[in-house]
Amino acid sequence: MRMDLWYLRPSTILREVIVAKVDVNTALMVSKSKILLAIAALFLLLSSMFSCREPSQNETINSLNWIEDTTLYAQNYSLQYTHQGESRLLIFADASRRDTLSKLFKGNAKKVINSDYIHVSDSLYFASLASNYVGYLDALNQAQSIHFVDEIDYINSKRVLKRVEAGQIQECGGGEQLNYEMLLSSKPLILAYEIIGSSNPILERCKQLGLQTINCTDFKEQHPLGRAEWLKVFSWLTSCEQEGEALFNEIKEHYIQTQYFCTQIKQKPKVLVGNLFGGVWNVSGGNSFLAKLIKDAGGDYIFKDDTSKLNYVLSFEEIYRKAKNADVWLNPNIYTTLSQIESEDSRYGLFDAFKNGRVYNNNKIINTAGGNAIWEMGVVRPDIVLKDLAICFHPQYLKQETTIFYQQLE
Repeated sequence: MRMDLWYLRPSTILREVIVAKVDVNTALMVSKSKILLAIAALFLLLSSMFSCREPSQNETINSLNWIEDTTLYAQNYSLQYTHQGESRLLIFADASRRDTLSKLFKGNAKKVINSDYIHVSDSLYFASLASNYVGYLDALNQAQSIHFVDEIDYINSKRVLKRVEAGQIQECGGGEQLNYEMLLSSKPLILAYEIIGSSNPILERCKQLGLQTINCTDFKEQHPLGRAEWLKVFSWLTSCEQEGEALFNEIKEHYIQTQYFCTQIKQKPKVLVGNLFGGVWNVSGGNSFLAKLIKDAGGDYIFKDDTSKLNYVLSFEEIYRKAKNADVWLNPNIYTTLSQIESEDSRYGLFDAFKNGRVYNNNKIINTAGGNAIWEMGVVRPDIVLKDLAICFHPQYLKQETTIFYQQLE
């Protein structure tokens, strides 16, 4: 690149004008012309200097020829690959994909310098701030990659608990109780529910301390198999993509088989879900994750037609008018017997589902500390949850089958 274009400095031009024995007007015209040439040359020099600079590392990653690995059900992440062996994971705030919350890259570590990507290495290990992330990693036989969990009491996996007992997994707390000092000692990759907004104290504190966080939005997937497909995210993080693909395909096949069986049953029981909390009844909308499970299990969800919201609240009176004749009642809080439910609020006994003993709760597997296994494992295995619901809804056809997560209250 030529760097000697400064000979066209305006001072040189002016000297030529002063010395020249020509008409003043002619001199001015020559001067103006040469000044314009000097400015043009200077502009070209600056342009060439900036065009020759190295592009930012973020531009380097984004300029690669990325090929997306299309997901079947999940909408809130994208796994992409290049022919040269690089790969990246993008996690979005929602299905619109307008906002990208986390960016992770596998490849040459130099490419992520001064970029907003997290470089993923083979020695990656995690701090899980939600029990379902323990479930994903454990399902992939990657429990050894978990070094911290938010609360040990929520864990049901025997493999993970063995590592806790051996001191290989420590409790780091969560939210305002997150132990930053403990995490700083080894700087794991933190797996957390969506943390957004510059004013979020957890995110800001993590950034200040150099702690890397993945903002997961698996809980926003509306299809049960969409949540299960996040297995591919965790298998990519732990470099066991083939195992993740195989496990997801198995889950998908089991789910579709149960769903098909339930579509053949003409009699659909009406289904009520939830309970009063703080004086109101929290309701899942017709487009929600739970509504999809109920439909696929051959149930008639009483709020299936309200698709305007994912969740909303109603009074007891509104619920009773809508659901007093429901055939099945699911997930009535933490109760394990009908008498516990009625002692909490005698009005619960007015529902037909209660009178007929068709109340089912998802707390069949509870550890000694009260941790419910369905929150750890059910998201990963919606095929098992679906079969449980099918057994609850259609006992006349599935008498020989046994539920895993659900139990009928007596």
